[in-house]
Amino acid sequence: MILFRKIPQRYLLHGAVPAFSGCAVLCVIVFLLTGCALPSLSGAGSSDSDADVQTLTSLAMGTTLTATFYTDASISSTDDNTGEYTGEKVTSLLTDLENDVLSWRVETSEIGQINAEAAVSCVAGSGQYSESDAGSESDTDSVYDSGSETDSDLAYDSGSETDSDSTCDTYYETEPEVYEITLSDTLASYLTEILDVSLNSGGALDPTVGLLSQLWDIGGSNPRIPSEDEIAAVLPFTGYERLSLSGNLLSVPAGMALDLGAVGKGIGCDAVGELLEAEDTVTAAVVSIGGSILTWGTKPDGTDWSVAIRDPRDEDGYLGILKVTGTCYISTSGDYEKYFIEDGTRYCHILDPETGYPADSGLISVTVVCDSGLLSDALSTACFVLGYEDSLSLLSLYGAEAIFVDEDKNVYVTDGLADIFTLSADEYTLPES
Repeated sequence: MILFRKIPQRYLLHGAVPAFSGCAVLCVIVFLLTGCALPSLSGAGSSDSDADVQTLTSLAMGTTLTATFYTDASISSTDDNTGEYTGEKVTSLLTDLENDVLSWRVETSEIGQINAEAAVSCVAGSGQYSESDAGSESDTDSVYDSGSETDSDLAYDSGSETDSDSTCDTYYETEPEVYEITLSDTLASYLTEILDVSLNSGGALDPTVGLLSQLWDIGGSNPRIPSEDEIAAVLPFTGYERLSLSGNLLSVPAGMALDLGAVGKGIGCDAVGELLEAEDTVTAAVVSIGGSILTWGTKPDGTDWSVAIRDPRDEDGYLGILKVTGTCYISTSGDYEKYFIEDGTRYCHILDPETGYPADSGLISVTVVCDSGLLSDALSTACFVLGYEDSLSLLSLYGAEAIFVDEDKNVYVTDGLADIFTLSADEYTLPES
């Protein structure tokens, strides 16, 4: 269901926005004058009465999509539904991106086809998967969360097993059979960037963790701690370095499962940014796809966008306010998004590809700011796995900035954000540099 609401200019001029229910953002929220957790503007329209504003709330990519569009009233006055039309296009764009390219649940998507072929190849070789085990779901199965860092419901069904029966042979004595598939330009471009971050992060970001994600099933119906033997059985089927991409030709070992969940929402923000560039009547917008946010264009009153970073230990509070200008991509990865607690230990859905266990770097939240949605999402995941100190050189390599929160509630802010981030949560500390 898609809900649109046009905000009358008189409300904006008085610094208030009517309540708009149904919006839920996991990681980062845009801070309103009223303090509501909606992706809208702070102080918008206070000096520019020609701007019309419309908000959108919907479901896309398995999460809540919220957006605010500023349109040029001199153009949209003849078409009162300009913002609504843009919102429909955004929702349709993200749905197509999920179903045609990113979703491993949709058998006709590119990722779905790659994983199904890998499972079949595993059967043809020495493994035990079958095409039916791959179990890709229909296009209408919208519970898939393409933007989570490591989606948890891979259709290989090993999560309900107590041993490694559902995988290919536990270890290959020789390298497994490799198959090749020609990718679309779109997916080839995504994987090129993803594998670059994988290489430069030493594998902290890894698109081949699909089987590990399913084994833990964090965020799914059967989250559990797998045995050491189960993890050891799956690890041989992970490893970004075992993928080979030459132009549009991808080589994948049999039995491997790809999962682009760590970058899905960031990719969505990139796609929306490209769409907005082609919109003549939209002058500014802010879009939130779960934990990734796009601020696009310049606010009508010329002031900064105010983005509230969520408190990782208080779902109703915020850590602080980040002021950004123009077009910007912001993604947050945290241990509070999907997790379970057993015997006093928190197990989050962000997995360390090296160990096969949830990341344990001492961090509880990482927010990355840069000029690309894919990179902001990829880097926030990689940095969460690496930890604060080991992330700094990676961020520098990509010209990105970040806010780190560790388990002792220390907040570390890179130099590029130091003057535009204000810590507001009293229980957190900004250590002196």
